[in-house]
Amino acid sequence: MSIVKIFRTGLLFASGLFLGAGGFLLGQVHVARIMEEQVRSTFFLFRAIGYATFAFQGSDVQVALAIRDLPPGALEHSERAAWLLLALGALMLVATPFVRRSNKQKKR
Repeated sequence: MSIVKIFRTGLLFASGLFLGAGGFLLGQVHVARIMEEQVRSTFFLFRAIGYATFAFQGSDVQVALAIRDLPPGALEHSERAAWLLLALGALMLVATPFVRRSNKQKKR
């Protein structure tokens, strides 16, 4: 197996890894925004009861309440990182076919 084939395979694998990680992170950010909106639209008294009984709530309610307490720029930063991963993965995927074989291998 030549170095070029190994490089092309690695580039293809890395592009799939970046695309998958970026898509997964973007989905998580989307779900976090939905959960944050649900907590924000809940009646303030129910929210206070939820915070007071945090240990007794289910895991989905605990996560929603915890997301509400994230720093303001945390979700925006995660979303930018997800788009960056998607862009890098797409660039590597587009670049993979342009990795050429050497002239020695073309003559065979």
